This record gives sequence, structure tokens and C-alpha cells, in this order.
Amino acid sequence: MVSLSDADIKRMGLTITPDSALKNYQKPFTEVEPKTGEELERLTGIDLGWDYNPGLAWLGADKVTGQMLAKLDHQIREVATPIFNNAINESQSYFKSQVATIAAKQSLGKPDYGTKLTLGHLHPNLFKTVLDIAPETKSPLVVIDEAMIKTAIQLIGFEQTSELMKLVQTQADPTFNHSVLQYVVNGILITIEVGPDMNRVVAVKQVDV
Repeated sequence: MVSLSDADIKRMGLTITPDSALKNYQKPFTEVEPKTGEELERLTGIDLGWDYNPGLAWLGADKVTGQMLAKLDHQIREVATPIFNNAINESQSYFKSQVATIAAKQSLGKPDYGTKLTLGHLHPNLFKTVLDIAPETKSPLVVIDEAMIKTAIQLIGFEQTSELMKLVQTQADPTFNHSVLQYVVNGILITIEVGPDMNRVVAVKQVDV
């Protein structure tokens, strides 16, 4: 960017666009992000870039936090995990709005685009169970993708699906077989696939307790 004086502008034969001509360009407009169905406000001539992904835009920070938690001693992890989960839980209203959006898309027959949402970090005791059997596990972070949210709404209902952040973070008596973690919270059996850099909810169902 180069600043020009009035004399420079006159010498170069340039004209200044009046403010009145820019009004239409200063008004934000609403556009639907094609991959997620999310409504976004934009200004003319400004987009979100080639690689923008509303799910992955924040997921990187959560992945780094999860990898850091995995390296801590269990006693320190017991203190640190609730702090980071509290930070994640501040976005619970956003998660619930996304569940509602996905439910609406489902009713309209719209396809999903693989959006992932963070549910939080496993309770330290649950993660210790995983580490005792699979010490190579890199993170307690748990995510859920759009397809699984659709399935959850069908199997356990909208309200319980909206509470998955709290359910996933709760202490429970788990079973773990090197790659799949299962535990029951509030009558919901949660199945989590343990992955190399994060863990993914792959099944939920109501059970008698």
C-alpha cells in the first residue's frame, strides 16, 4: 500500500472515488457456506479463502491441547483436563445450534460434508484406562462428525444428542480393547474409536441401567 498526497493524485491524473459510490460495497450480505449450510456475513470482494473449513478452523488448537494433555503425568492431567474442558464448554450453545442445523438439513434431505465438532477431552480416569492398555495413544480429544450426529438424533433423540459434550466428558466405568472405548452415561452407551491424533464417536445407543 502506498499513500499519495493531493499533489501526487493530480500529477498522476487519478480521481478519488466518492464515499457515496462505495456504500453498496460497505454493506454486508448473507451467504450460505456451501459445504456446511452455515449462514455467514460477508463484504463484497472478501471471501474466507480457499482452505477455509469452519470445522477445522478451530480443531487444530484442540488437537494441540489434546496432545499436550496426553504427555502430562496423570496427577497433572487430572487438574488440567477440567480447565480445558470448561473452555470448550463455553461453546456448548454453538454445538447445540449446529445439532439443530444438522437436524434441519436431515429433515430436508440435504447431504452432509464431514464437518467435525469437538465434544471435549476424556475424563482423566477414562484416558488413564486407555493409556494403560495403549500407551501410544496421543490425545484424549473426542470429536463427532456430521453423519454421526444425524445417527445420534435418530437413536437417542435431539435433546440427548445436544448433551453429548457433557456425556463424553463424564467419568464412567469403561471397557477398552486397544482401539474402541465404551462406557455408559445417563443410560447412553457411547462408543469411541481411538485414533492416532484424536478420538471419534462412532456409535451411541440407549441402554437399560
